[in-house]
Amino acid sequence: MKKQSLPGISIAIAVVDIQKASRLYQKLGFRETMTIDGQDGKLAVSILELGPSMLILGPVDDPHYYNHKRAEQIKKGPRGLGVVPLITVSDLAKVYEIVKKEGLEILLEPMDEYYGDRIFMFLDPDGYEWKIHQPIQKVRKKDIAENLESAGFKVK
Repeated sequence: MKKQSLPGISIAIAVVDIQKASRLYQKLGFRETMTIDGQDGKLAVSILELGPSMLILGPVDDPHYYNHKRAEQIKKGPRGLGVVPLITVSDLAKVYEIVKKEGLEILLEPMDEYYGDRIFMFLDPDGYEWKIHQPIQKVRKKDIAENLESAGFKVK
Protein backbone atom coordinates (compact mmCIF):
# COMPACT_ATOMS: atom_id res chain seq x y z
CA MET A 1 0.00 0.00 0.00
CA LYS A 2 1.33 3.43 -1.00
CA LYS A 3 1.73 5.86 1.90
CA GLN A 4 -0.46 8.94 1.41
CA SER A 5 1.18 12.36 1.73
CA LEU A 6 -0.72 14.68 4.05
CA PRO A 7 -0.74 18.49 3.91
CA GLY A 8 1.38 20.40 6.41
CA ILE A 9 -1.59 22.43 7.60
CA SER A 10 -5.07 23.03 6.27
CA ILE A 11 -6.94 26.27 6.91
CA ALA A 12 -10.60 26.78 6.06
CA ILE A 13 -11.82 30.38 5.84
CA ALA A 14 -15.21 31.87 5.06
CA VAL A 15 -15.15 34.50 2.30
CA VAL A 16 -17.67 36.78 0.61
CA ASP A 17 -16.61 35.97 -2.98
CA ILE A 18 -14.95 32.57 -3.41
CA GLN A 19 -13.84 33.16 -7.02
CA LYS A 20 -12.31 36.54 -6.22
CA ALA A 21 -10.53 35.16 -3.14
CA SER A 22 -9.27 32.15 -5.11
CA ARG A 23 -7.82 34.42 -7.82
CA LEU A 24 -6.03 36.51 -5.17
CA TYR A 25 -4.46 33.49 -3.49
CA GLN A 26 -3.43 32.07 -6.85
CA LYS A 27 -1.60 35.34 -7.56
CA LEU A 28 0.18 34.85 -4.21
CA GLY A 29 1.42 31.42 -5.26
CA PHE A 30 -1.37 28.98 -4.33
CA ARG A 31 -2.57 26.45 -6.91
CA GLU A 32 -6.29 25.69 -7.14
CA THR A 33 -6.61 21.90 -7.02
CA MET A 34 -10.38 21.42 -6.75
CA THR A 35 -13.65 23.32 -6.80
CA ILE A 36 -17.04 22.14 -5.61
CA ASP A 37 -20.32 23.53 -6.85
CA GLY A 38 -23.35 23.56 -4.58
CA GLN A 39 -26.74 22.13 -5.44
CA ASP A 40 -27.65 25.54 -6.87
CA GLY A 41 -24.76 25.28 -9.35
CA LYS A 42 -22.80 28.13 -7.71
CA LEU A 43 -19.22 27.73 -6.53
CA ALA A 44 -19.39 26.46 -2.94
CA VAL A 45 -15.77 25.55 -2.15
CA SER A 46 -12.35 26.22 -3.64
CA ILE A 47 -9.40 24.15 -2.47
CA LEU A 48 -5.93 25.57 -3.02
CA GLU A 49 -2.49 24.24 -2.19
CA LEU A 50 0.87 25.82 -1.52
CA GLY A 51 3.58 23.25 -0.95
CA PRO A 52 2.33 20.81 1.69
CA SER A 53 -0.39 23.18 2.96
CA MET A 54 -4.01 23.59 1.93
CA LEU A 55 -6.36 26.59 1.95
CA ILE A 56 -10.08 25.85 1.76
CA LEU A 57 -12.35 28.75 0.80
CA GLY A 58 -16.05 28.52 1.61
CA PRO A 59 -18.95 30.98 1.58
CA VAL A 60 -19.40 33.27 4.57
CA ASP A 61 -23.18 33.32 4.08
CA ASP A 62 -23.48 29.52 4.23
CA PRO A 63 -20.76 28.24 6.58
CA HIS A 64 -20.34 24.54 7.16
CA TYR A 65 -20.94 24.96 10.88
CA TYR A 66 -23.61 22.92 12.55
CA ASN A 67 -23.53 25.38 15.45
CA HIS A 68 -25.89 28.07 14.17
CA LYS A 69 -24.96 30.59 16.89
CA ARG A 70 -21.28 30.39 15.91
CA ALA A 71 -22.20 30.64 12.20
CA GLU A 72 -24.03 33.92 12.87
CA GLN A 73 -21.02 35.28 14.80
CA ILE A 74 -18.73 34.44 11.89
CA LYS A 75 -21.00 36.31 9.47
CA LYS A 76 -20.84 39.45 11.66
CA GLY A 77 -17.06 39.33 12.07
CA PRO A 78 -14.42 40.40 12.51
CA ARG A 79 -13.29 37.13 11.01
CA GLY A 80 -10.00 35.57 12.02
CA LEU A 81 -9.14 38.14 14.69
CA GLY A 82 -5.98 36.96 16.44
CA VAL A 83 -5.23 34.15 13.98
CA VAL A 84 -2.45 34.94 11.51
CA PRO A 85 -1.61 32.39 8.80
CA LEU A 86 1.96 32.67 7.49
CA ILE A 87 3.01 32.07 3.91
CA THR A 88 6.65 31.30 3.14
CA VAL A 89 7.67 32.75 -0.23
CA SER A 90 10.85 32.88 -2.27
CA ASP A 91 10.26 36.46 -3.52
CA LEU A 92 8.69 38.69 -0.86
CA ALA A 93 9.06 41.84 -2.95
CA LYS A 94 6.99 40.30 -5.74
CA VAL A 95 4.20 39.25 -3.34
CA TYR A 96 4.29 42.68 -1.70
CA GLU A 97 3.78 44.35 -5.11
CA ILE A 98 0.84 42.04 -5.89
CA VAL A 99 -0.79 42.89 -2.55
CA LYS A 100 -0.29 46.62 -3.17
CA LYS A 101 -1.63 46.34 -6.73
CA GLU A 102 -4.74 44.59 -5.37
CA GLY A 103 -5.27 47.61 -3.09
CA LEU A 104 -5.13 45.54 0.10
CA GLU A 105 -4.37 47.15 3.45
CA ILE A 106 -0.72 46.77 4.47
CA LEU A 107 -0.50 46.27 8.25
CA LEU A 108 3.29 46.03 8.44
CA GLU A 109 5.68 47.24 5.77
CA PRO A 110 8.47 44.86 4.74
CA MET A 111 11.16 44.54 7.40
CA ASP A 112 13.96 42.20 8.40
CA GLU A 113 13.46 40.19 11.58
CA TYR A 114 16.11 39.08 14.10
CA TYR A 115 15.38 35.42 13.29
CA GLY A 116 16.56 35.73 9.67
CA ASP A 117 13.31 36.39 7.78
CA ARG A 118 12.03 39.39 5.85
CA ILE A 119 8.32 39.87 6.55
CA PHE A 120 5.26 42.01 5.87
CA MET A 121 1.61 41.73 6.90
CA PHE A 122 -1.66 42.59 5.18
CA LEU A 123 -5.44 42.22 5.41
CA ASP A 124 -7.22 40.30 2.67
CA PRO A 125 -10.61 41.53 1.34
CA ASP A 126 -12.47 39.41 3.91
CA GLY A 127 -10.60 40.85 6.89
CA TYR A 128 -8.12 38.02 7.45
CA GLU A 129 -4.63 39.04 8.50
CA TRP A 130 -1.74 37.34 6.67
CA LYS A 131 1.98 37.38 7.36
CA ILE A 132 4.30 36.83 4.41
CA HIS A 133 7.86 35.81 5.15
CA GLN A 134 10.95 35.00 3.18
CA PRO A 135 14.04 33.45 4.76
CA ILE A 136 16.95 35.75 3.93
CA GLN A 137 19.70 34.43 6.17
CA LYS A 138 20.34 31.38 8.31
CA VAL A 139 20.39 32.32 11.97
CA ARG A 140 21.40 29.89 14.70
CA LYS A 141 18.93 29.31 17.54
CA LYS A 142 21.70 30.30 19.96
CA ASP A 143 22.01 33.72 18.26
CA ILE A 144 18.23 34.22 18.32
CA ALA A 145 18.13 33.39 22.04
CA GLU A 146 21.00 35.81 22.74
CA ASN A 147 19.25 38.60 20.80
CA LEU A 148 16.02 38.04 22.71
CA GLU A 149 17.76 37.87 26.09
CA SER A 150 19.62 41.11 25.38
CA ALA A 151 16.20 42.69 24.73
CA GLY A 152 14.95 41.54 28.16
CA PHE A 153 13.17 38.30 27.24
CA LYS A 154 13.77 35.05 29.09
CA VAL A 155 14.46 32.15 26.74
CA LYS A 156 14.36 28.54 27.96
